[in-house]
Amino acid sequence: MKDRGEFFVPSLGTLYYDGNLDLLKEKIICIIGTRKPTFTGIKRAEWISKLAKDCGYITLSGLARGIDTVVHTSSFPNTIAVIPTALMKDTYPKENRELKNRIIESGGLVITPFNAFDELTKSSFVIRDKVQAYLSKFIIVIESDLNGGSMHALRFAHKNNRMVYIPNDEKRLYPLKGKEGIEFVDDESIKKLFV
Repeated sequence: MKDRGEFFVPSLGTLYYDGNLDLLKEKIICIIGTRKPTFTGIKRAEWISKLAKDCGYITLSGLARGIDTVVHTSSFPNTIAVIPTALMKDTYPKENRELKNRIIESGGLVITPFNAFDELTKSSFVIRDKVQAYLSKFIIVIESDLNGGSMHALRFAHKNNRMVYIPNDEKRLYPLKGKEGIEFVDDESIKKLFV
């Protein structure tokens, strides 16, 4: 069911894709986090991604280093990568070029809001995060700093009435406790999200 083209979403504009567009009809969750994860963060991302896959969910992440890479590889091929560059331009980061191609060839999906004339800028990552939040049923942030890129996705999640779940032991994000639309959860609560 591999295909390549574009489609329009009122809140996002034109999106370009390569791969299995039918994945957008499935239950999608966004799992994101830091580019420099701890061992615990890597293991948690693997566990949650495999759990999501086993429960019939499609994972969505940003093809970045760290947690995003773990999410895509752990739920492969039931995964969607939202990227900050045009489909035909160099993959960012370059070391994930093969992963991007593997996702497409195996029945996954790669989406971008950028066309061939758009250049990669700092705002490209913010726009990518907006797409991630919009396309997902809810978001799980594995690990992040308060000034990390994941915070853009949290802001867009709030605007789109998407819940954000954060593992209880993610101390760096404790200042977000009590904020509307954000819930700190233990592993048992995470399991219940998928049933």
